[in-house]
Amino acid sequence: MRRIDPSHAPLADRVERMSEWLFRTAVAGLCVLTAVQGLLLIPEVRPWLVPVERMEGAPAQAGPVASAEAEVSFQLADGASWPGAYVVVNGTPYGAFDKPEVRLLVREGDVLQVDARRAEGHRRIVVDHQSPFLLTPLAGQEWEVSGGNRSPEVKVHFIAKDS
Repeated sequence: MRRIDPSHAPLADRVERMSEWLFRTAVAGLCVLTAVQGLLLIPEVRPWLVPVERMEGAPAQAGPVASAEAEVSFQLADGASWPGAYVVVNGTPYGAFDKPEVRLLVREGDVLQVDARRAEGHRRIVVDHQSPFLLTPLAGQEWEVSGGNRSPEVKVHFIAKDS
C-alpha cells in the first residue's frame, strides 16, 4: 500500500492503518471459520463443538393414527356417469363411474387415483369425506381428468393420536 506522510494528512494515515488491520482481521476470521467448518465434518468432534448435538434426543416416531379407516367418495361434478373411468386403490381398480359417485373405504397409506385411460371426454371430480381425522385427500379437493389420462396420485394420511 502507498504510505501517506502523517504530517500532511493525519486522518488519511489513520484510515489507512485501520484498513490494514481490518483486512488482516477479515483474513484471520475467514481462516478460523474454514478450520471450524472442517472440524464439523468429523463426527467424533462435532458433539463437542455443537452443544445442541448433545441435547438432541432420539428422532420422534410417528404414533398410531386416530382412525384406522374412513369412507371417501369421488363424485363427478356434472352428475352423469363416465363409462370407462374408474377409481384405483394401490394400483388395483376399485369402482367404476357407471354412477356419478364412487364410495370406498380407505386406510392409512393407501394410494388413490382416477384412471380414465379408457374413457372419453373431460370431467371434474370432487373428492369428499366426513372424517375429521383424514388429512389427505382433502375434502372438497377437485381433479380435472381428461379421457385417456390418469389423475394425480394421492396418498391417504390420518392424524396421529396423542400419546
